[in-house]
Amino acid sequence: MSKATFSINIPTDSDGFFKLKCPHCHNVFKLHGEELQNSEVTNLYCPICGLAEEISAFYSSEIIDKALVIAQNYAEEMIYNMFKGFERKSRSTKGIQFKAGKRTQNYEPELYEHDNHLIISEKKCCDSLVKVTELDKWLVPYCSYCGRK
Repeated sequence: MSKATFSINIPTDSDGFFKLKCPHCHNVFKLHGEELQNSEVTNLYCPICGLAEEISAFYSSEIIDKALVIAQNYAEEMIYNMFKGFERKSRSTKGIQFKAGKRTQNYEPELYEHDNHLIISEKKCCDSLVKVTELDKWLVPYCSYCGRK
């Protein structure tokens, strides 16, 4: 069986930040897209609670939903093509006829990133930026890359 790879373009706000959600405290924050893409980190620290997890654990439900629909469409296309092959083979046999029917396609939700009430906080330890609420900025957020306060 072959391995399938998909890519999802995650939109950013007008400042180039995209939304993430902590799997522990469920707070929303934003990281700069280019900054994260150019880093070699595999784990992130939540800037609000400071707990670490793999980057994929921070993806929002909208991103996960889109990934699931893409995977489901791919699987359904593979199954449809398999049944289409059975349909062609059943034409030559007498007694058993097989019809694949119409192929279904699930709608892929569009991802949008809105500008919201989050403000930029600079972390000098890793020379990085994070968008958090004003209250979280006053409480001094953790660095998303090294975990320092």
